[in-house]
Amino acid sequence: MENRLPASEIYRIQGEDIRRGIAEFKPNAPPDNFADSTRFDLLLDGHTRLPPKAVVGLAGQGPFGRILSPSEFSGGESSAAFRLLWDHGYEIATKRKKVGRFDATFSVGRGQDSLFLIVESRGPDRNTDYSEGLEALLWEMAHLSVTLADATVESSTTRHLPLDERRLHLASHTYPIRLAQVGDLGDLRADLMSTAAGTARTVESHGGGNPTKRIRLELKGAEEETLWELSEVLADGGGSQTPPVGTFNFQPGGTSGSSAMNTRRGIAPTQVSRVHQTIQESLYDFLVEEHGEVHVRWEHPAASGQRADIMVERGDLYDIYEIKTSSSPHRCIREALGQILEYAYWPEGPEVGTLWIVGPSEIDSTTETYLRSLRDRFNLPIFYQTARSVGK
Repeated sequence: MENRLPASEIYRIQGEDIRRGIAEFKPNAPPDNFADSTRFDLLLDGHTRLPPKAVVGLAGQGPFGRILSPSEFSGGESSAAFRLLWDHGYEIATKRKKVGRFDATFSVGRGQDSLFLIVESRGPDRNTDYSEGLEALLWEMAHLSVTLADATVESSTTRHLPLDERRLHLASHTYPIRLAQVGDLGDLRADLMSTAAGTARTVESHGGGNPTKRIRLELKGAEEETLWELSEVLADGGGSQTPPVGTFNFQPGGTSGSSAMNTRRGIAPTQVSRVHQTIQESLYDFLVEEHGEVHVRWEHPAASGQRADIMVERGDLYDIYEIKTSSSPHRCIREALGQILEYAYWPEGPEVGTLWIVGPSEIDSTTETYLRSLRDRFNLPIFYQTARSVGK
């Protein structure tokens, strides 16, 4: 295996070397040992996509007199290769991803001083859920407290136009738009689409204009997220039209079973295990029998924007249930404690009744003493329930 080049060596590559590497890249004949990229693309003119690591490998011919081997340097968001491209004014975007269950695709990207999201255009046989996908993305970004700083039509034919001619001059909203504070995100989605229909029409539109164009949204407020984490969270949303961060509005009802939501959104979304789902279904059915379906909600959004496993309305109070699947009650409590406190005490959150951590095993005396101390010392209404005791 070849030795890795230090970052200082990668930075010997200059802008002219990168331009030469781009010019020499052949999609059907990439340099030896360079496969297509799996997560990221070098985005040229907002449209053309090339594998960034292969381009840097070709650019190595300038200072090193040869094409670099892929084993000599790494790719990815924290790599010297990506920083090199950003420093020279290039943009990198994630691979196109699907928005949840919708036939709609997007990618997120960064330039030297920008964070952006591209929504791909609709065609006869692609992105047929453009409208639903765009609105789902707006909802998810609202949960992340993202601000929409600007929006433009972004295609190969409009890229050369002055910014003001391809900007979406919205009728009912003014940039910057803090999405969590927008009263009706459906109205904002409609404003974006109707404005897009009338933007850059001399270049690419006919008749009344096309409202489902490829658009670019400039974002603020999610710079600390990695591109890949951000894309995963946005893709995971799939149209959850729930109140944005900072509000709590109990929506009664909910559906348990295999048709219900089976993923949880977080910094790095993870698939919910079958054990978790089985416990959740049993607990939901028991609580519905005890309180009535209208008072029980599966995967209800808290004020923080994250979803509690189950929430129960009891008059003016709300009981919150968080399920963990470790065989150790101590571990279940440790894993659940931060989450359930956030659900309960986030600003503008609900009036808390009881906080329940649910696990598969009986609690031991030491862990029970720990929970009792939390109740006594901090007045936290927090308890542990064994999953197999549900309904007994």
